[in-house]
Amino acid sequence: MKQSSNPDILLAQALALHQAGNPLAATPLYEKILRRHPQHPEALHLLGLCALQAGNPTKAKRLIEQAIAISPTPAYYNNLAKVLQNQGQIAAALDPLRHSLTLDPNQPATAFQLALWLQDTGGLAEAEQIYRGLAATFPDQPDTCMNLGNTLLDQHRPQEARPWIEKALALKPQDAVVAYNHGRLMLALGEVEQALASLNRAITLNPHIADFYNALGSLYQQTARYPEAIAAYQQALARNPGLVAVYNNLGTCFQEHRQPEQARAYYVKALEQAPQFAEARINLGNLLREQGELHSADAEYTQALHIPGVHFRRALMLPPIYTDSADVAQWRTRYSQALDVLEAEPPKLQDPYQEIQMTNFYLPYQGLADRALQEQLNRVLRLACPSLAWEAPQLGSGNKRLRIGFVSRHFRQHTIAHLFRHLLRLLPRDSFEVVACLVDPQSDAVSEAIKADADHWIALPLQLGRAREALADLRADILFYTDIGMEPFTYFLTFARLAPVQAVTWGHPITTGSPVMDYFFSSQALETEGAQAHYTERLVAMDRLLSWYEEPQRPDPLPTREQLGLPTDHNLYVCPQSLFKLHPDYDAYLHGILSGDPKGEIVLLAGQQAHWQNLLQARFQRTLPGLSERIRYVSRLSRSEYWGLLAQADVMLDPIHFVGGNSSYEGFAMGAAIVTQPSPWLKGRITAAQYQQMGLSQGICADRESYVQQALRWGTDPEARHAWQTHIVERRSALFHDHSAVSEFAAALLNCWESR
Repeated sequence: MKQSSNPDILLAQALALHQAGNPLAATPLYEKILRRHPQHPEALHLLGLCALQAGNPTKAKRLIEQAIAISPTPAYYNNLAKVLQNQGQIAAALDPLRHSLTLDPNQPATAFQLALWLQDTGGLAEAEQIYRGLAATFPDQPDTCMNLGNTLLDQHRPQEARPWIEKALALKPQDAVVAYNHGRLMLALGEVEQALASLNRAITLNPHIADFYNALGSLYQQTARYPEAIAAYQQALARNPGLVAVYNNLGTCFQEHRQPEQARAYYVKALEQAPQFAEARINLGNLLREQGELHSADAEYTQALHIPGVHFRRALMLPPIYTDSADVAQWRTRYSQALDVLEAEPPKLQDPYQEIQMTNFYLPYQGLADRALQEQLNRVLRLACPSLAWEAPQLGSGNKRLRIGFVSRHFRQHTIAHLFRHLLRLLPRDSFEVVACLVDPQSDAVSEAIKADADHWIALPLQLGRAREALADLRADILFYTDIGMEPFTYFLTFARLAPVQAVTWGHPITTGSPVMDYFFSSQALETEGAQAHYTERLVAMDRLLSWYEEPQRPDPLPTREQLGLPTDHNLYVCPQSLFKLHPDYDAYLHGILSGDPKGEIVLLAGQQAHWQNLLQARFQRTLPGLSERIRYVSRLSRSEYWGLLAQADVMLDPIHFVGGNSSYEGFAMGAAIVTQPSPWLKGRITAAQYQQMGLSQGICADRESYVQQALRWGTDPEARHAWQTHIVERRSALFHDHSAVSEFAAALLNCWESR
């Protein structure tokens, strides 16, 4: 049959073939139209669709863009978006859909597609607005309700997400995907059992979806049920071996479960399948950094520098274990130079906590002056993320009683709680209204006691914006942070002005460097002359140590050395500190003790990371030749076993530069003879200050020689040791249940308020 030359007839013939599923036959007809009418927009558009169906998206894009240039219509923009999606350019596909909706807003399917792609590319706020508009027009459309709920959930707003996801569940109760999303919602709300029930229901409704098992694994992992988490992740991989996110999740699971080699293997598997998978690359870098393999960690981070927060991870990382003093100097220089680079050209951050997730925790363990570096880090982060310097719209309660909020992520069974929890309980209520502000609260006996001891308590979520708003809503007159720098979340909170008076103390004994932290609470014994120069905050140096410490009771019966796995025929010099406190300078002290006492053994606690012990022992083999075999590592102990270890020590050794705090309170409670050498900074003076508060001085040494000689005297002369332990037992009550410290603290707080 002879073909017509009329373009409208040709277009109708071509379109009929095209719609019948034969784009190959339609193609020459569209081309014939274009030879006679090169500017025919519909022929260009439809020929572009034929090219897409023939597997040539580049040609399709060119043709459809020509059609749009001639006659911009919604359908052309919609199909251009499909072409871009086909090329994997989802972000680029968003604009054509936006143009389409500008030309014709009444396109619910197009709006829904745009919102879906916005979710995929992180445009959650815009997606939320589109879904809200669709939900207003189509209130009983379950997919819209579910996706709106998911968008809110992904913005960490689970309470707002709840009614939408629950409505979707009511509309489609037998839908596995809806049940799965309901499980995600319940998990975000902390309703673990409901989350577990919904995820298991999703799996029952459709046992073939890998994502369901992945979510179940995440639930188990978040509740520290690691064997169940691993089993669920393995089920996910059985259904989809190419789901690289699951390999990454298995890596994080093993990492949290203290199985670093298995964690590393799964991160590597994820990266073998997807070398550009930045999350797995960063997690592998984090693992290597935690293990102390910093050069390997740096190599991984370097491959993920397109993620802005990674620049800070590289800059802030410092070794837990140094090889020697020169190594300390080299890393400090590297750290300082990295800050200079970041200050010159700071990467832009949106949420530093989520993007960095670390602090320069190990910096003070170098044993040097840190103020200048702390100030510089604070400046750099403010440049990278100006929103950190948020200020609450209203400050102060306006009440007669001062409302004081105590803020920490460690108000649980933790050193920080042992040091400071009773301050909340004992502050006079005629002057203060006490609020415990628990970051991501974990329920244990200590956290429950803190909640009960405060007048009120609030939970701060692990989202900076929401936590800042919650603290702003508290309208505290004073915010008191117990341990800034020990973990990243509260560190980033201190950039904001959330109360008229903001103070910090020595839970992590280093200045914050923040211009909106007003006071640093310390004591006279913890500071040297001119100590104000160590702090950006105004120094409050109390007469007493800032703690009402509950006296630990000596275990009865006391664990024997045999029960603790310790020798009975050696003199035990116990240094019950984290291994990262053992500065290379301290090796010479250990050398002196082991050389001076052939029957002496150094007892250390095994490292939080097994590899730390390997690194430290390799250093000891160099610095303590022929002596390092008399260093013994004790595995993790229960609290009563730990106290037993301190009681069984012939001598308790305080490291130099960064000494014990909580451990020294516990050691003195057990009657331990502690040897210490104070440094010029607070971090090296806590044990000496405890001695001074007891009115004792013999254990305080001026230099290495006197330190070693004092340790050897007590270690080898039982009579001298027992005489000193008797003095400690007689005087140790000065350290515990110190109501004078609480009274002085209350007066100092009132003075800070009056001086604001």
